[in-house]
Amino acid sequence: KQRRRRSPVPRARASSDAEPAALRPSTTTRSEDDVAALRSALRHAVGTICERERGARGLALEPDALATLCFVVEQYSKRLAGDIPAFAKHARRGQATADDVLLVARDNPEILRKLEDFVAFHDLRGKPAKPAGAKRRKKGPDKTDHDDDVELLPDG
Repeated sequence: KQRRRRSPVPRARASSDAEPAALRPSTTTRSEDDVAALRSALRHAVGTICERERGARGLALEPDALATLCFVVEQYSKRLAGDIPAFAKHARRGQATADDVLLVARDNPEILRKLEDFVAFHDLRGKPAKPAGAKRRKKGPDKTDHDDDVELLPDG
């Protein structure tokens, strides 16, 4: 008899069929429901990508391997969710840009190259944004603009 190994990704528990779901009191919070829905969507997306690659490469992915891959993707996404805003904040911007994503990916040259190709293809760079905290200096009475003191010589 084979023992089933526990997946690192929590799975939804089967509910009792004795009473309808609408009559059962909810034991989870809205936040936990959102996390479960996101994990389900992630599992579907990763599974779809793996199935597509299976056709190209001819290698099947076992359910435990898929669950482990989903866990890795989730953990990496959490890391990115913390790092990307930190880069934007460091640049004194209130909003993260594609450049921040590229900065986070710079440790992995292969992924960085693919992301740079993606950003270039979709023209995601745009205009450089002004830093959120940048303020123009006002000229005080003791601070003068010295450009007026420069005398231009004629060409010749």
